[in-house]
Amino acid sequence: MNLRQPLNGPAEELFEYSQTVPVIDTHEHVPLSEQAYNNTTMSFGQIFEPYITKSLRSAGMTFSKPGPPGFREMKEDWDALEPYWLATRHGSYTRPFRLALQKFYGVDDLTRENFRDVLEQINANNTPGIYERVFQDACGIEKSIVCAPSLPPKDDPIFKGNIISPSLRATSKQGIEDIAQDVGAPTVTSLDELLEATAVWMEKQVKENGAIEFKTMTWPVENPDREKAQAALNKILAEEKLENEEERELAVWLVVDASASCRIAAGGGAKWDTINELAALLTFSAIHNHDRVGIILCSDRVEQILQPRKGRQHALRLLTDLLSVQPRNKGSDPAPALDAILHMAQRRVLVLMLSDFLFDVDREQLGAVAFRHDLVGVAVNHPSEIEPPPCGLAAVRDSETGEALVADFGCSGKRGFAGRDICKRTFDARRTRLREEFAAVRADLLELDTCSDCAEELARFFRHRLRRTADETGG
Repeated sequence: MNLRQPLNGPAEELFEYSQTVPVIDTHEHVPLSEQAYNNTTMSFGQIFEPYITKSLRSAGMTFSKPGPPGFREMKEDWDALEPYWLATRHGSYTRPFRLALQKFYGVDDLTRENFRDVLEQINANNTPGIYERVFQDACGIEKSIVCAPSLPPKDDPIFKGNIISPSLRATSKQGIEDIAQDVGAPTVTSLDELLEATAVWMEKQVKENGAIEFKTMTWPVENPDREKAQAALNKILAEEKLENEEERELAVWLVVDASASCRIAAGGGAKWDTINELAALLTFSAIHNHDRVGIILCSDRVEQILQPRKGRQHALRLLTDLLSVQPRNKGSDPAPALDAILHMAQRRVLVLMLSDFLFDVDREQLGAVAFRHDLVGVAVNHPSEIEPPPCGLAAVRDSETGEALVADFGCSGKRGFAGRDICKRTFDARRTRLREEFAAVRADLLELDTCSDCAEELARFFRHRLRRTADETGG
């Protein structure tokens, strides 16, 4: 299998021409000396760091210090990695890795059957001349600007110049003290002193270490100002944890089924009322916790979307939209809503599906969401759906299709099951399949009926999740 898509006409000509153009690699993370690779044994943890690991994290894989779990034992490597590898194998970081596997080892993909052999081949190739073979011969790279702590030798055949990152040094007390010491400055205590020392330090790097580029990284900050920056510097100098506010916050998405089956009126409490109560509890809980919350209202299509935000006014707007929604369609299909989540939620979020789940669940669709996000299903049903009352002959109508019929809801007789027994067996079978589908994708499912105490059931459910997480992580 060729991972590169076939090209035609001018596109193929341009691609072929691009293969002859000399390449200057402007940002490379490798040791200056290839001796760092020669005759060393590497694990997938080292090979995947740092970029492929980011894709694995976005798919939901958790990592412990100093690296991914089980990366020392190869069998444990694959058992831990496989579900997340399948979710990220077409990503922008993982795809180049697969292209390299194909180019250098003739392997289309990493699998349980071949990963040991691939790792052995990678380690066997860690011999003198690896930089020349990979950079120059295979990739056509004439020169590479490397990100390293020192300047490459002037006669280095590949590496040229250097990239320095002052921002990474300024994120720790020791790094700031090193900058001040390098430029002969007194102790840095203010933002102005740090900026002045950093500017002098950067000029020195250009003159003495051949820096030809500086890279920096920062966190998105809403309405940045000097007071916040000085407060952050004070925390760094006091060696206190400096948290990324955006990462610390949790985004909650409510996916609410507004189809006709959820909105029918019935004695003993309506499902729609219970769903509204659950949505209100979850919304105000998120707002109270300073988290962002959004909602997708769906039938067999996306009816309405309200992006996650904070604040009481936003919560009231969300609940107003929920109470006033008038679905254009009557059917039930969460696929469009889940697909919208995958496109809109770039970071890991908590997705809560509120529905009666009287439809067939697509495991592949659920799995895609569960891999990237924390997925929880909340199934709300009326007691009469769980166990129909014995009321004899009754006219019933499908709220979504409009189909009507007369069913026998009397007690079981000697000749077989009455309609109520068939309905109960059908509901039980559907609920069993639903539990299996959620369990298969490692997602949680909470089951309620319209007589449940929503606040108590939610509190019990999330307490159980916390205990389970603590048991799994040892914290």
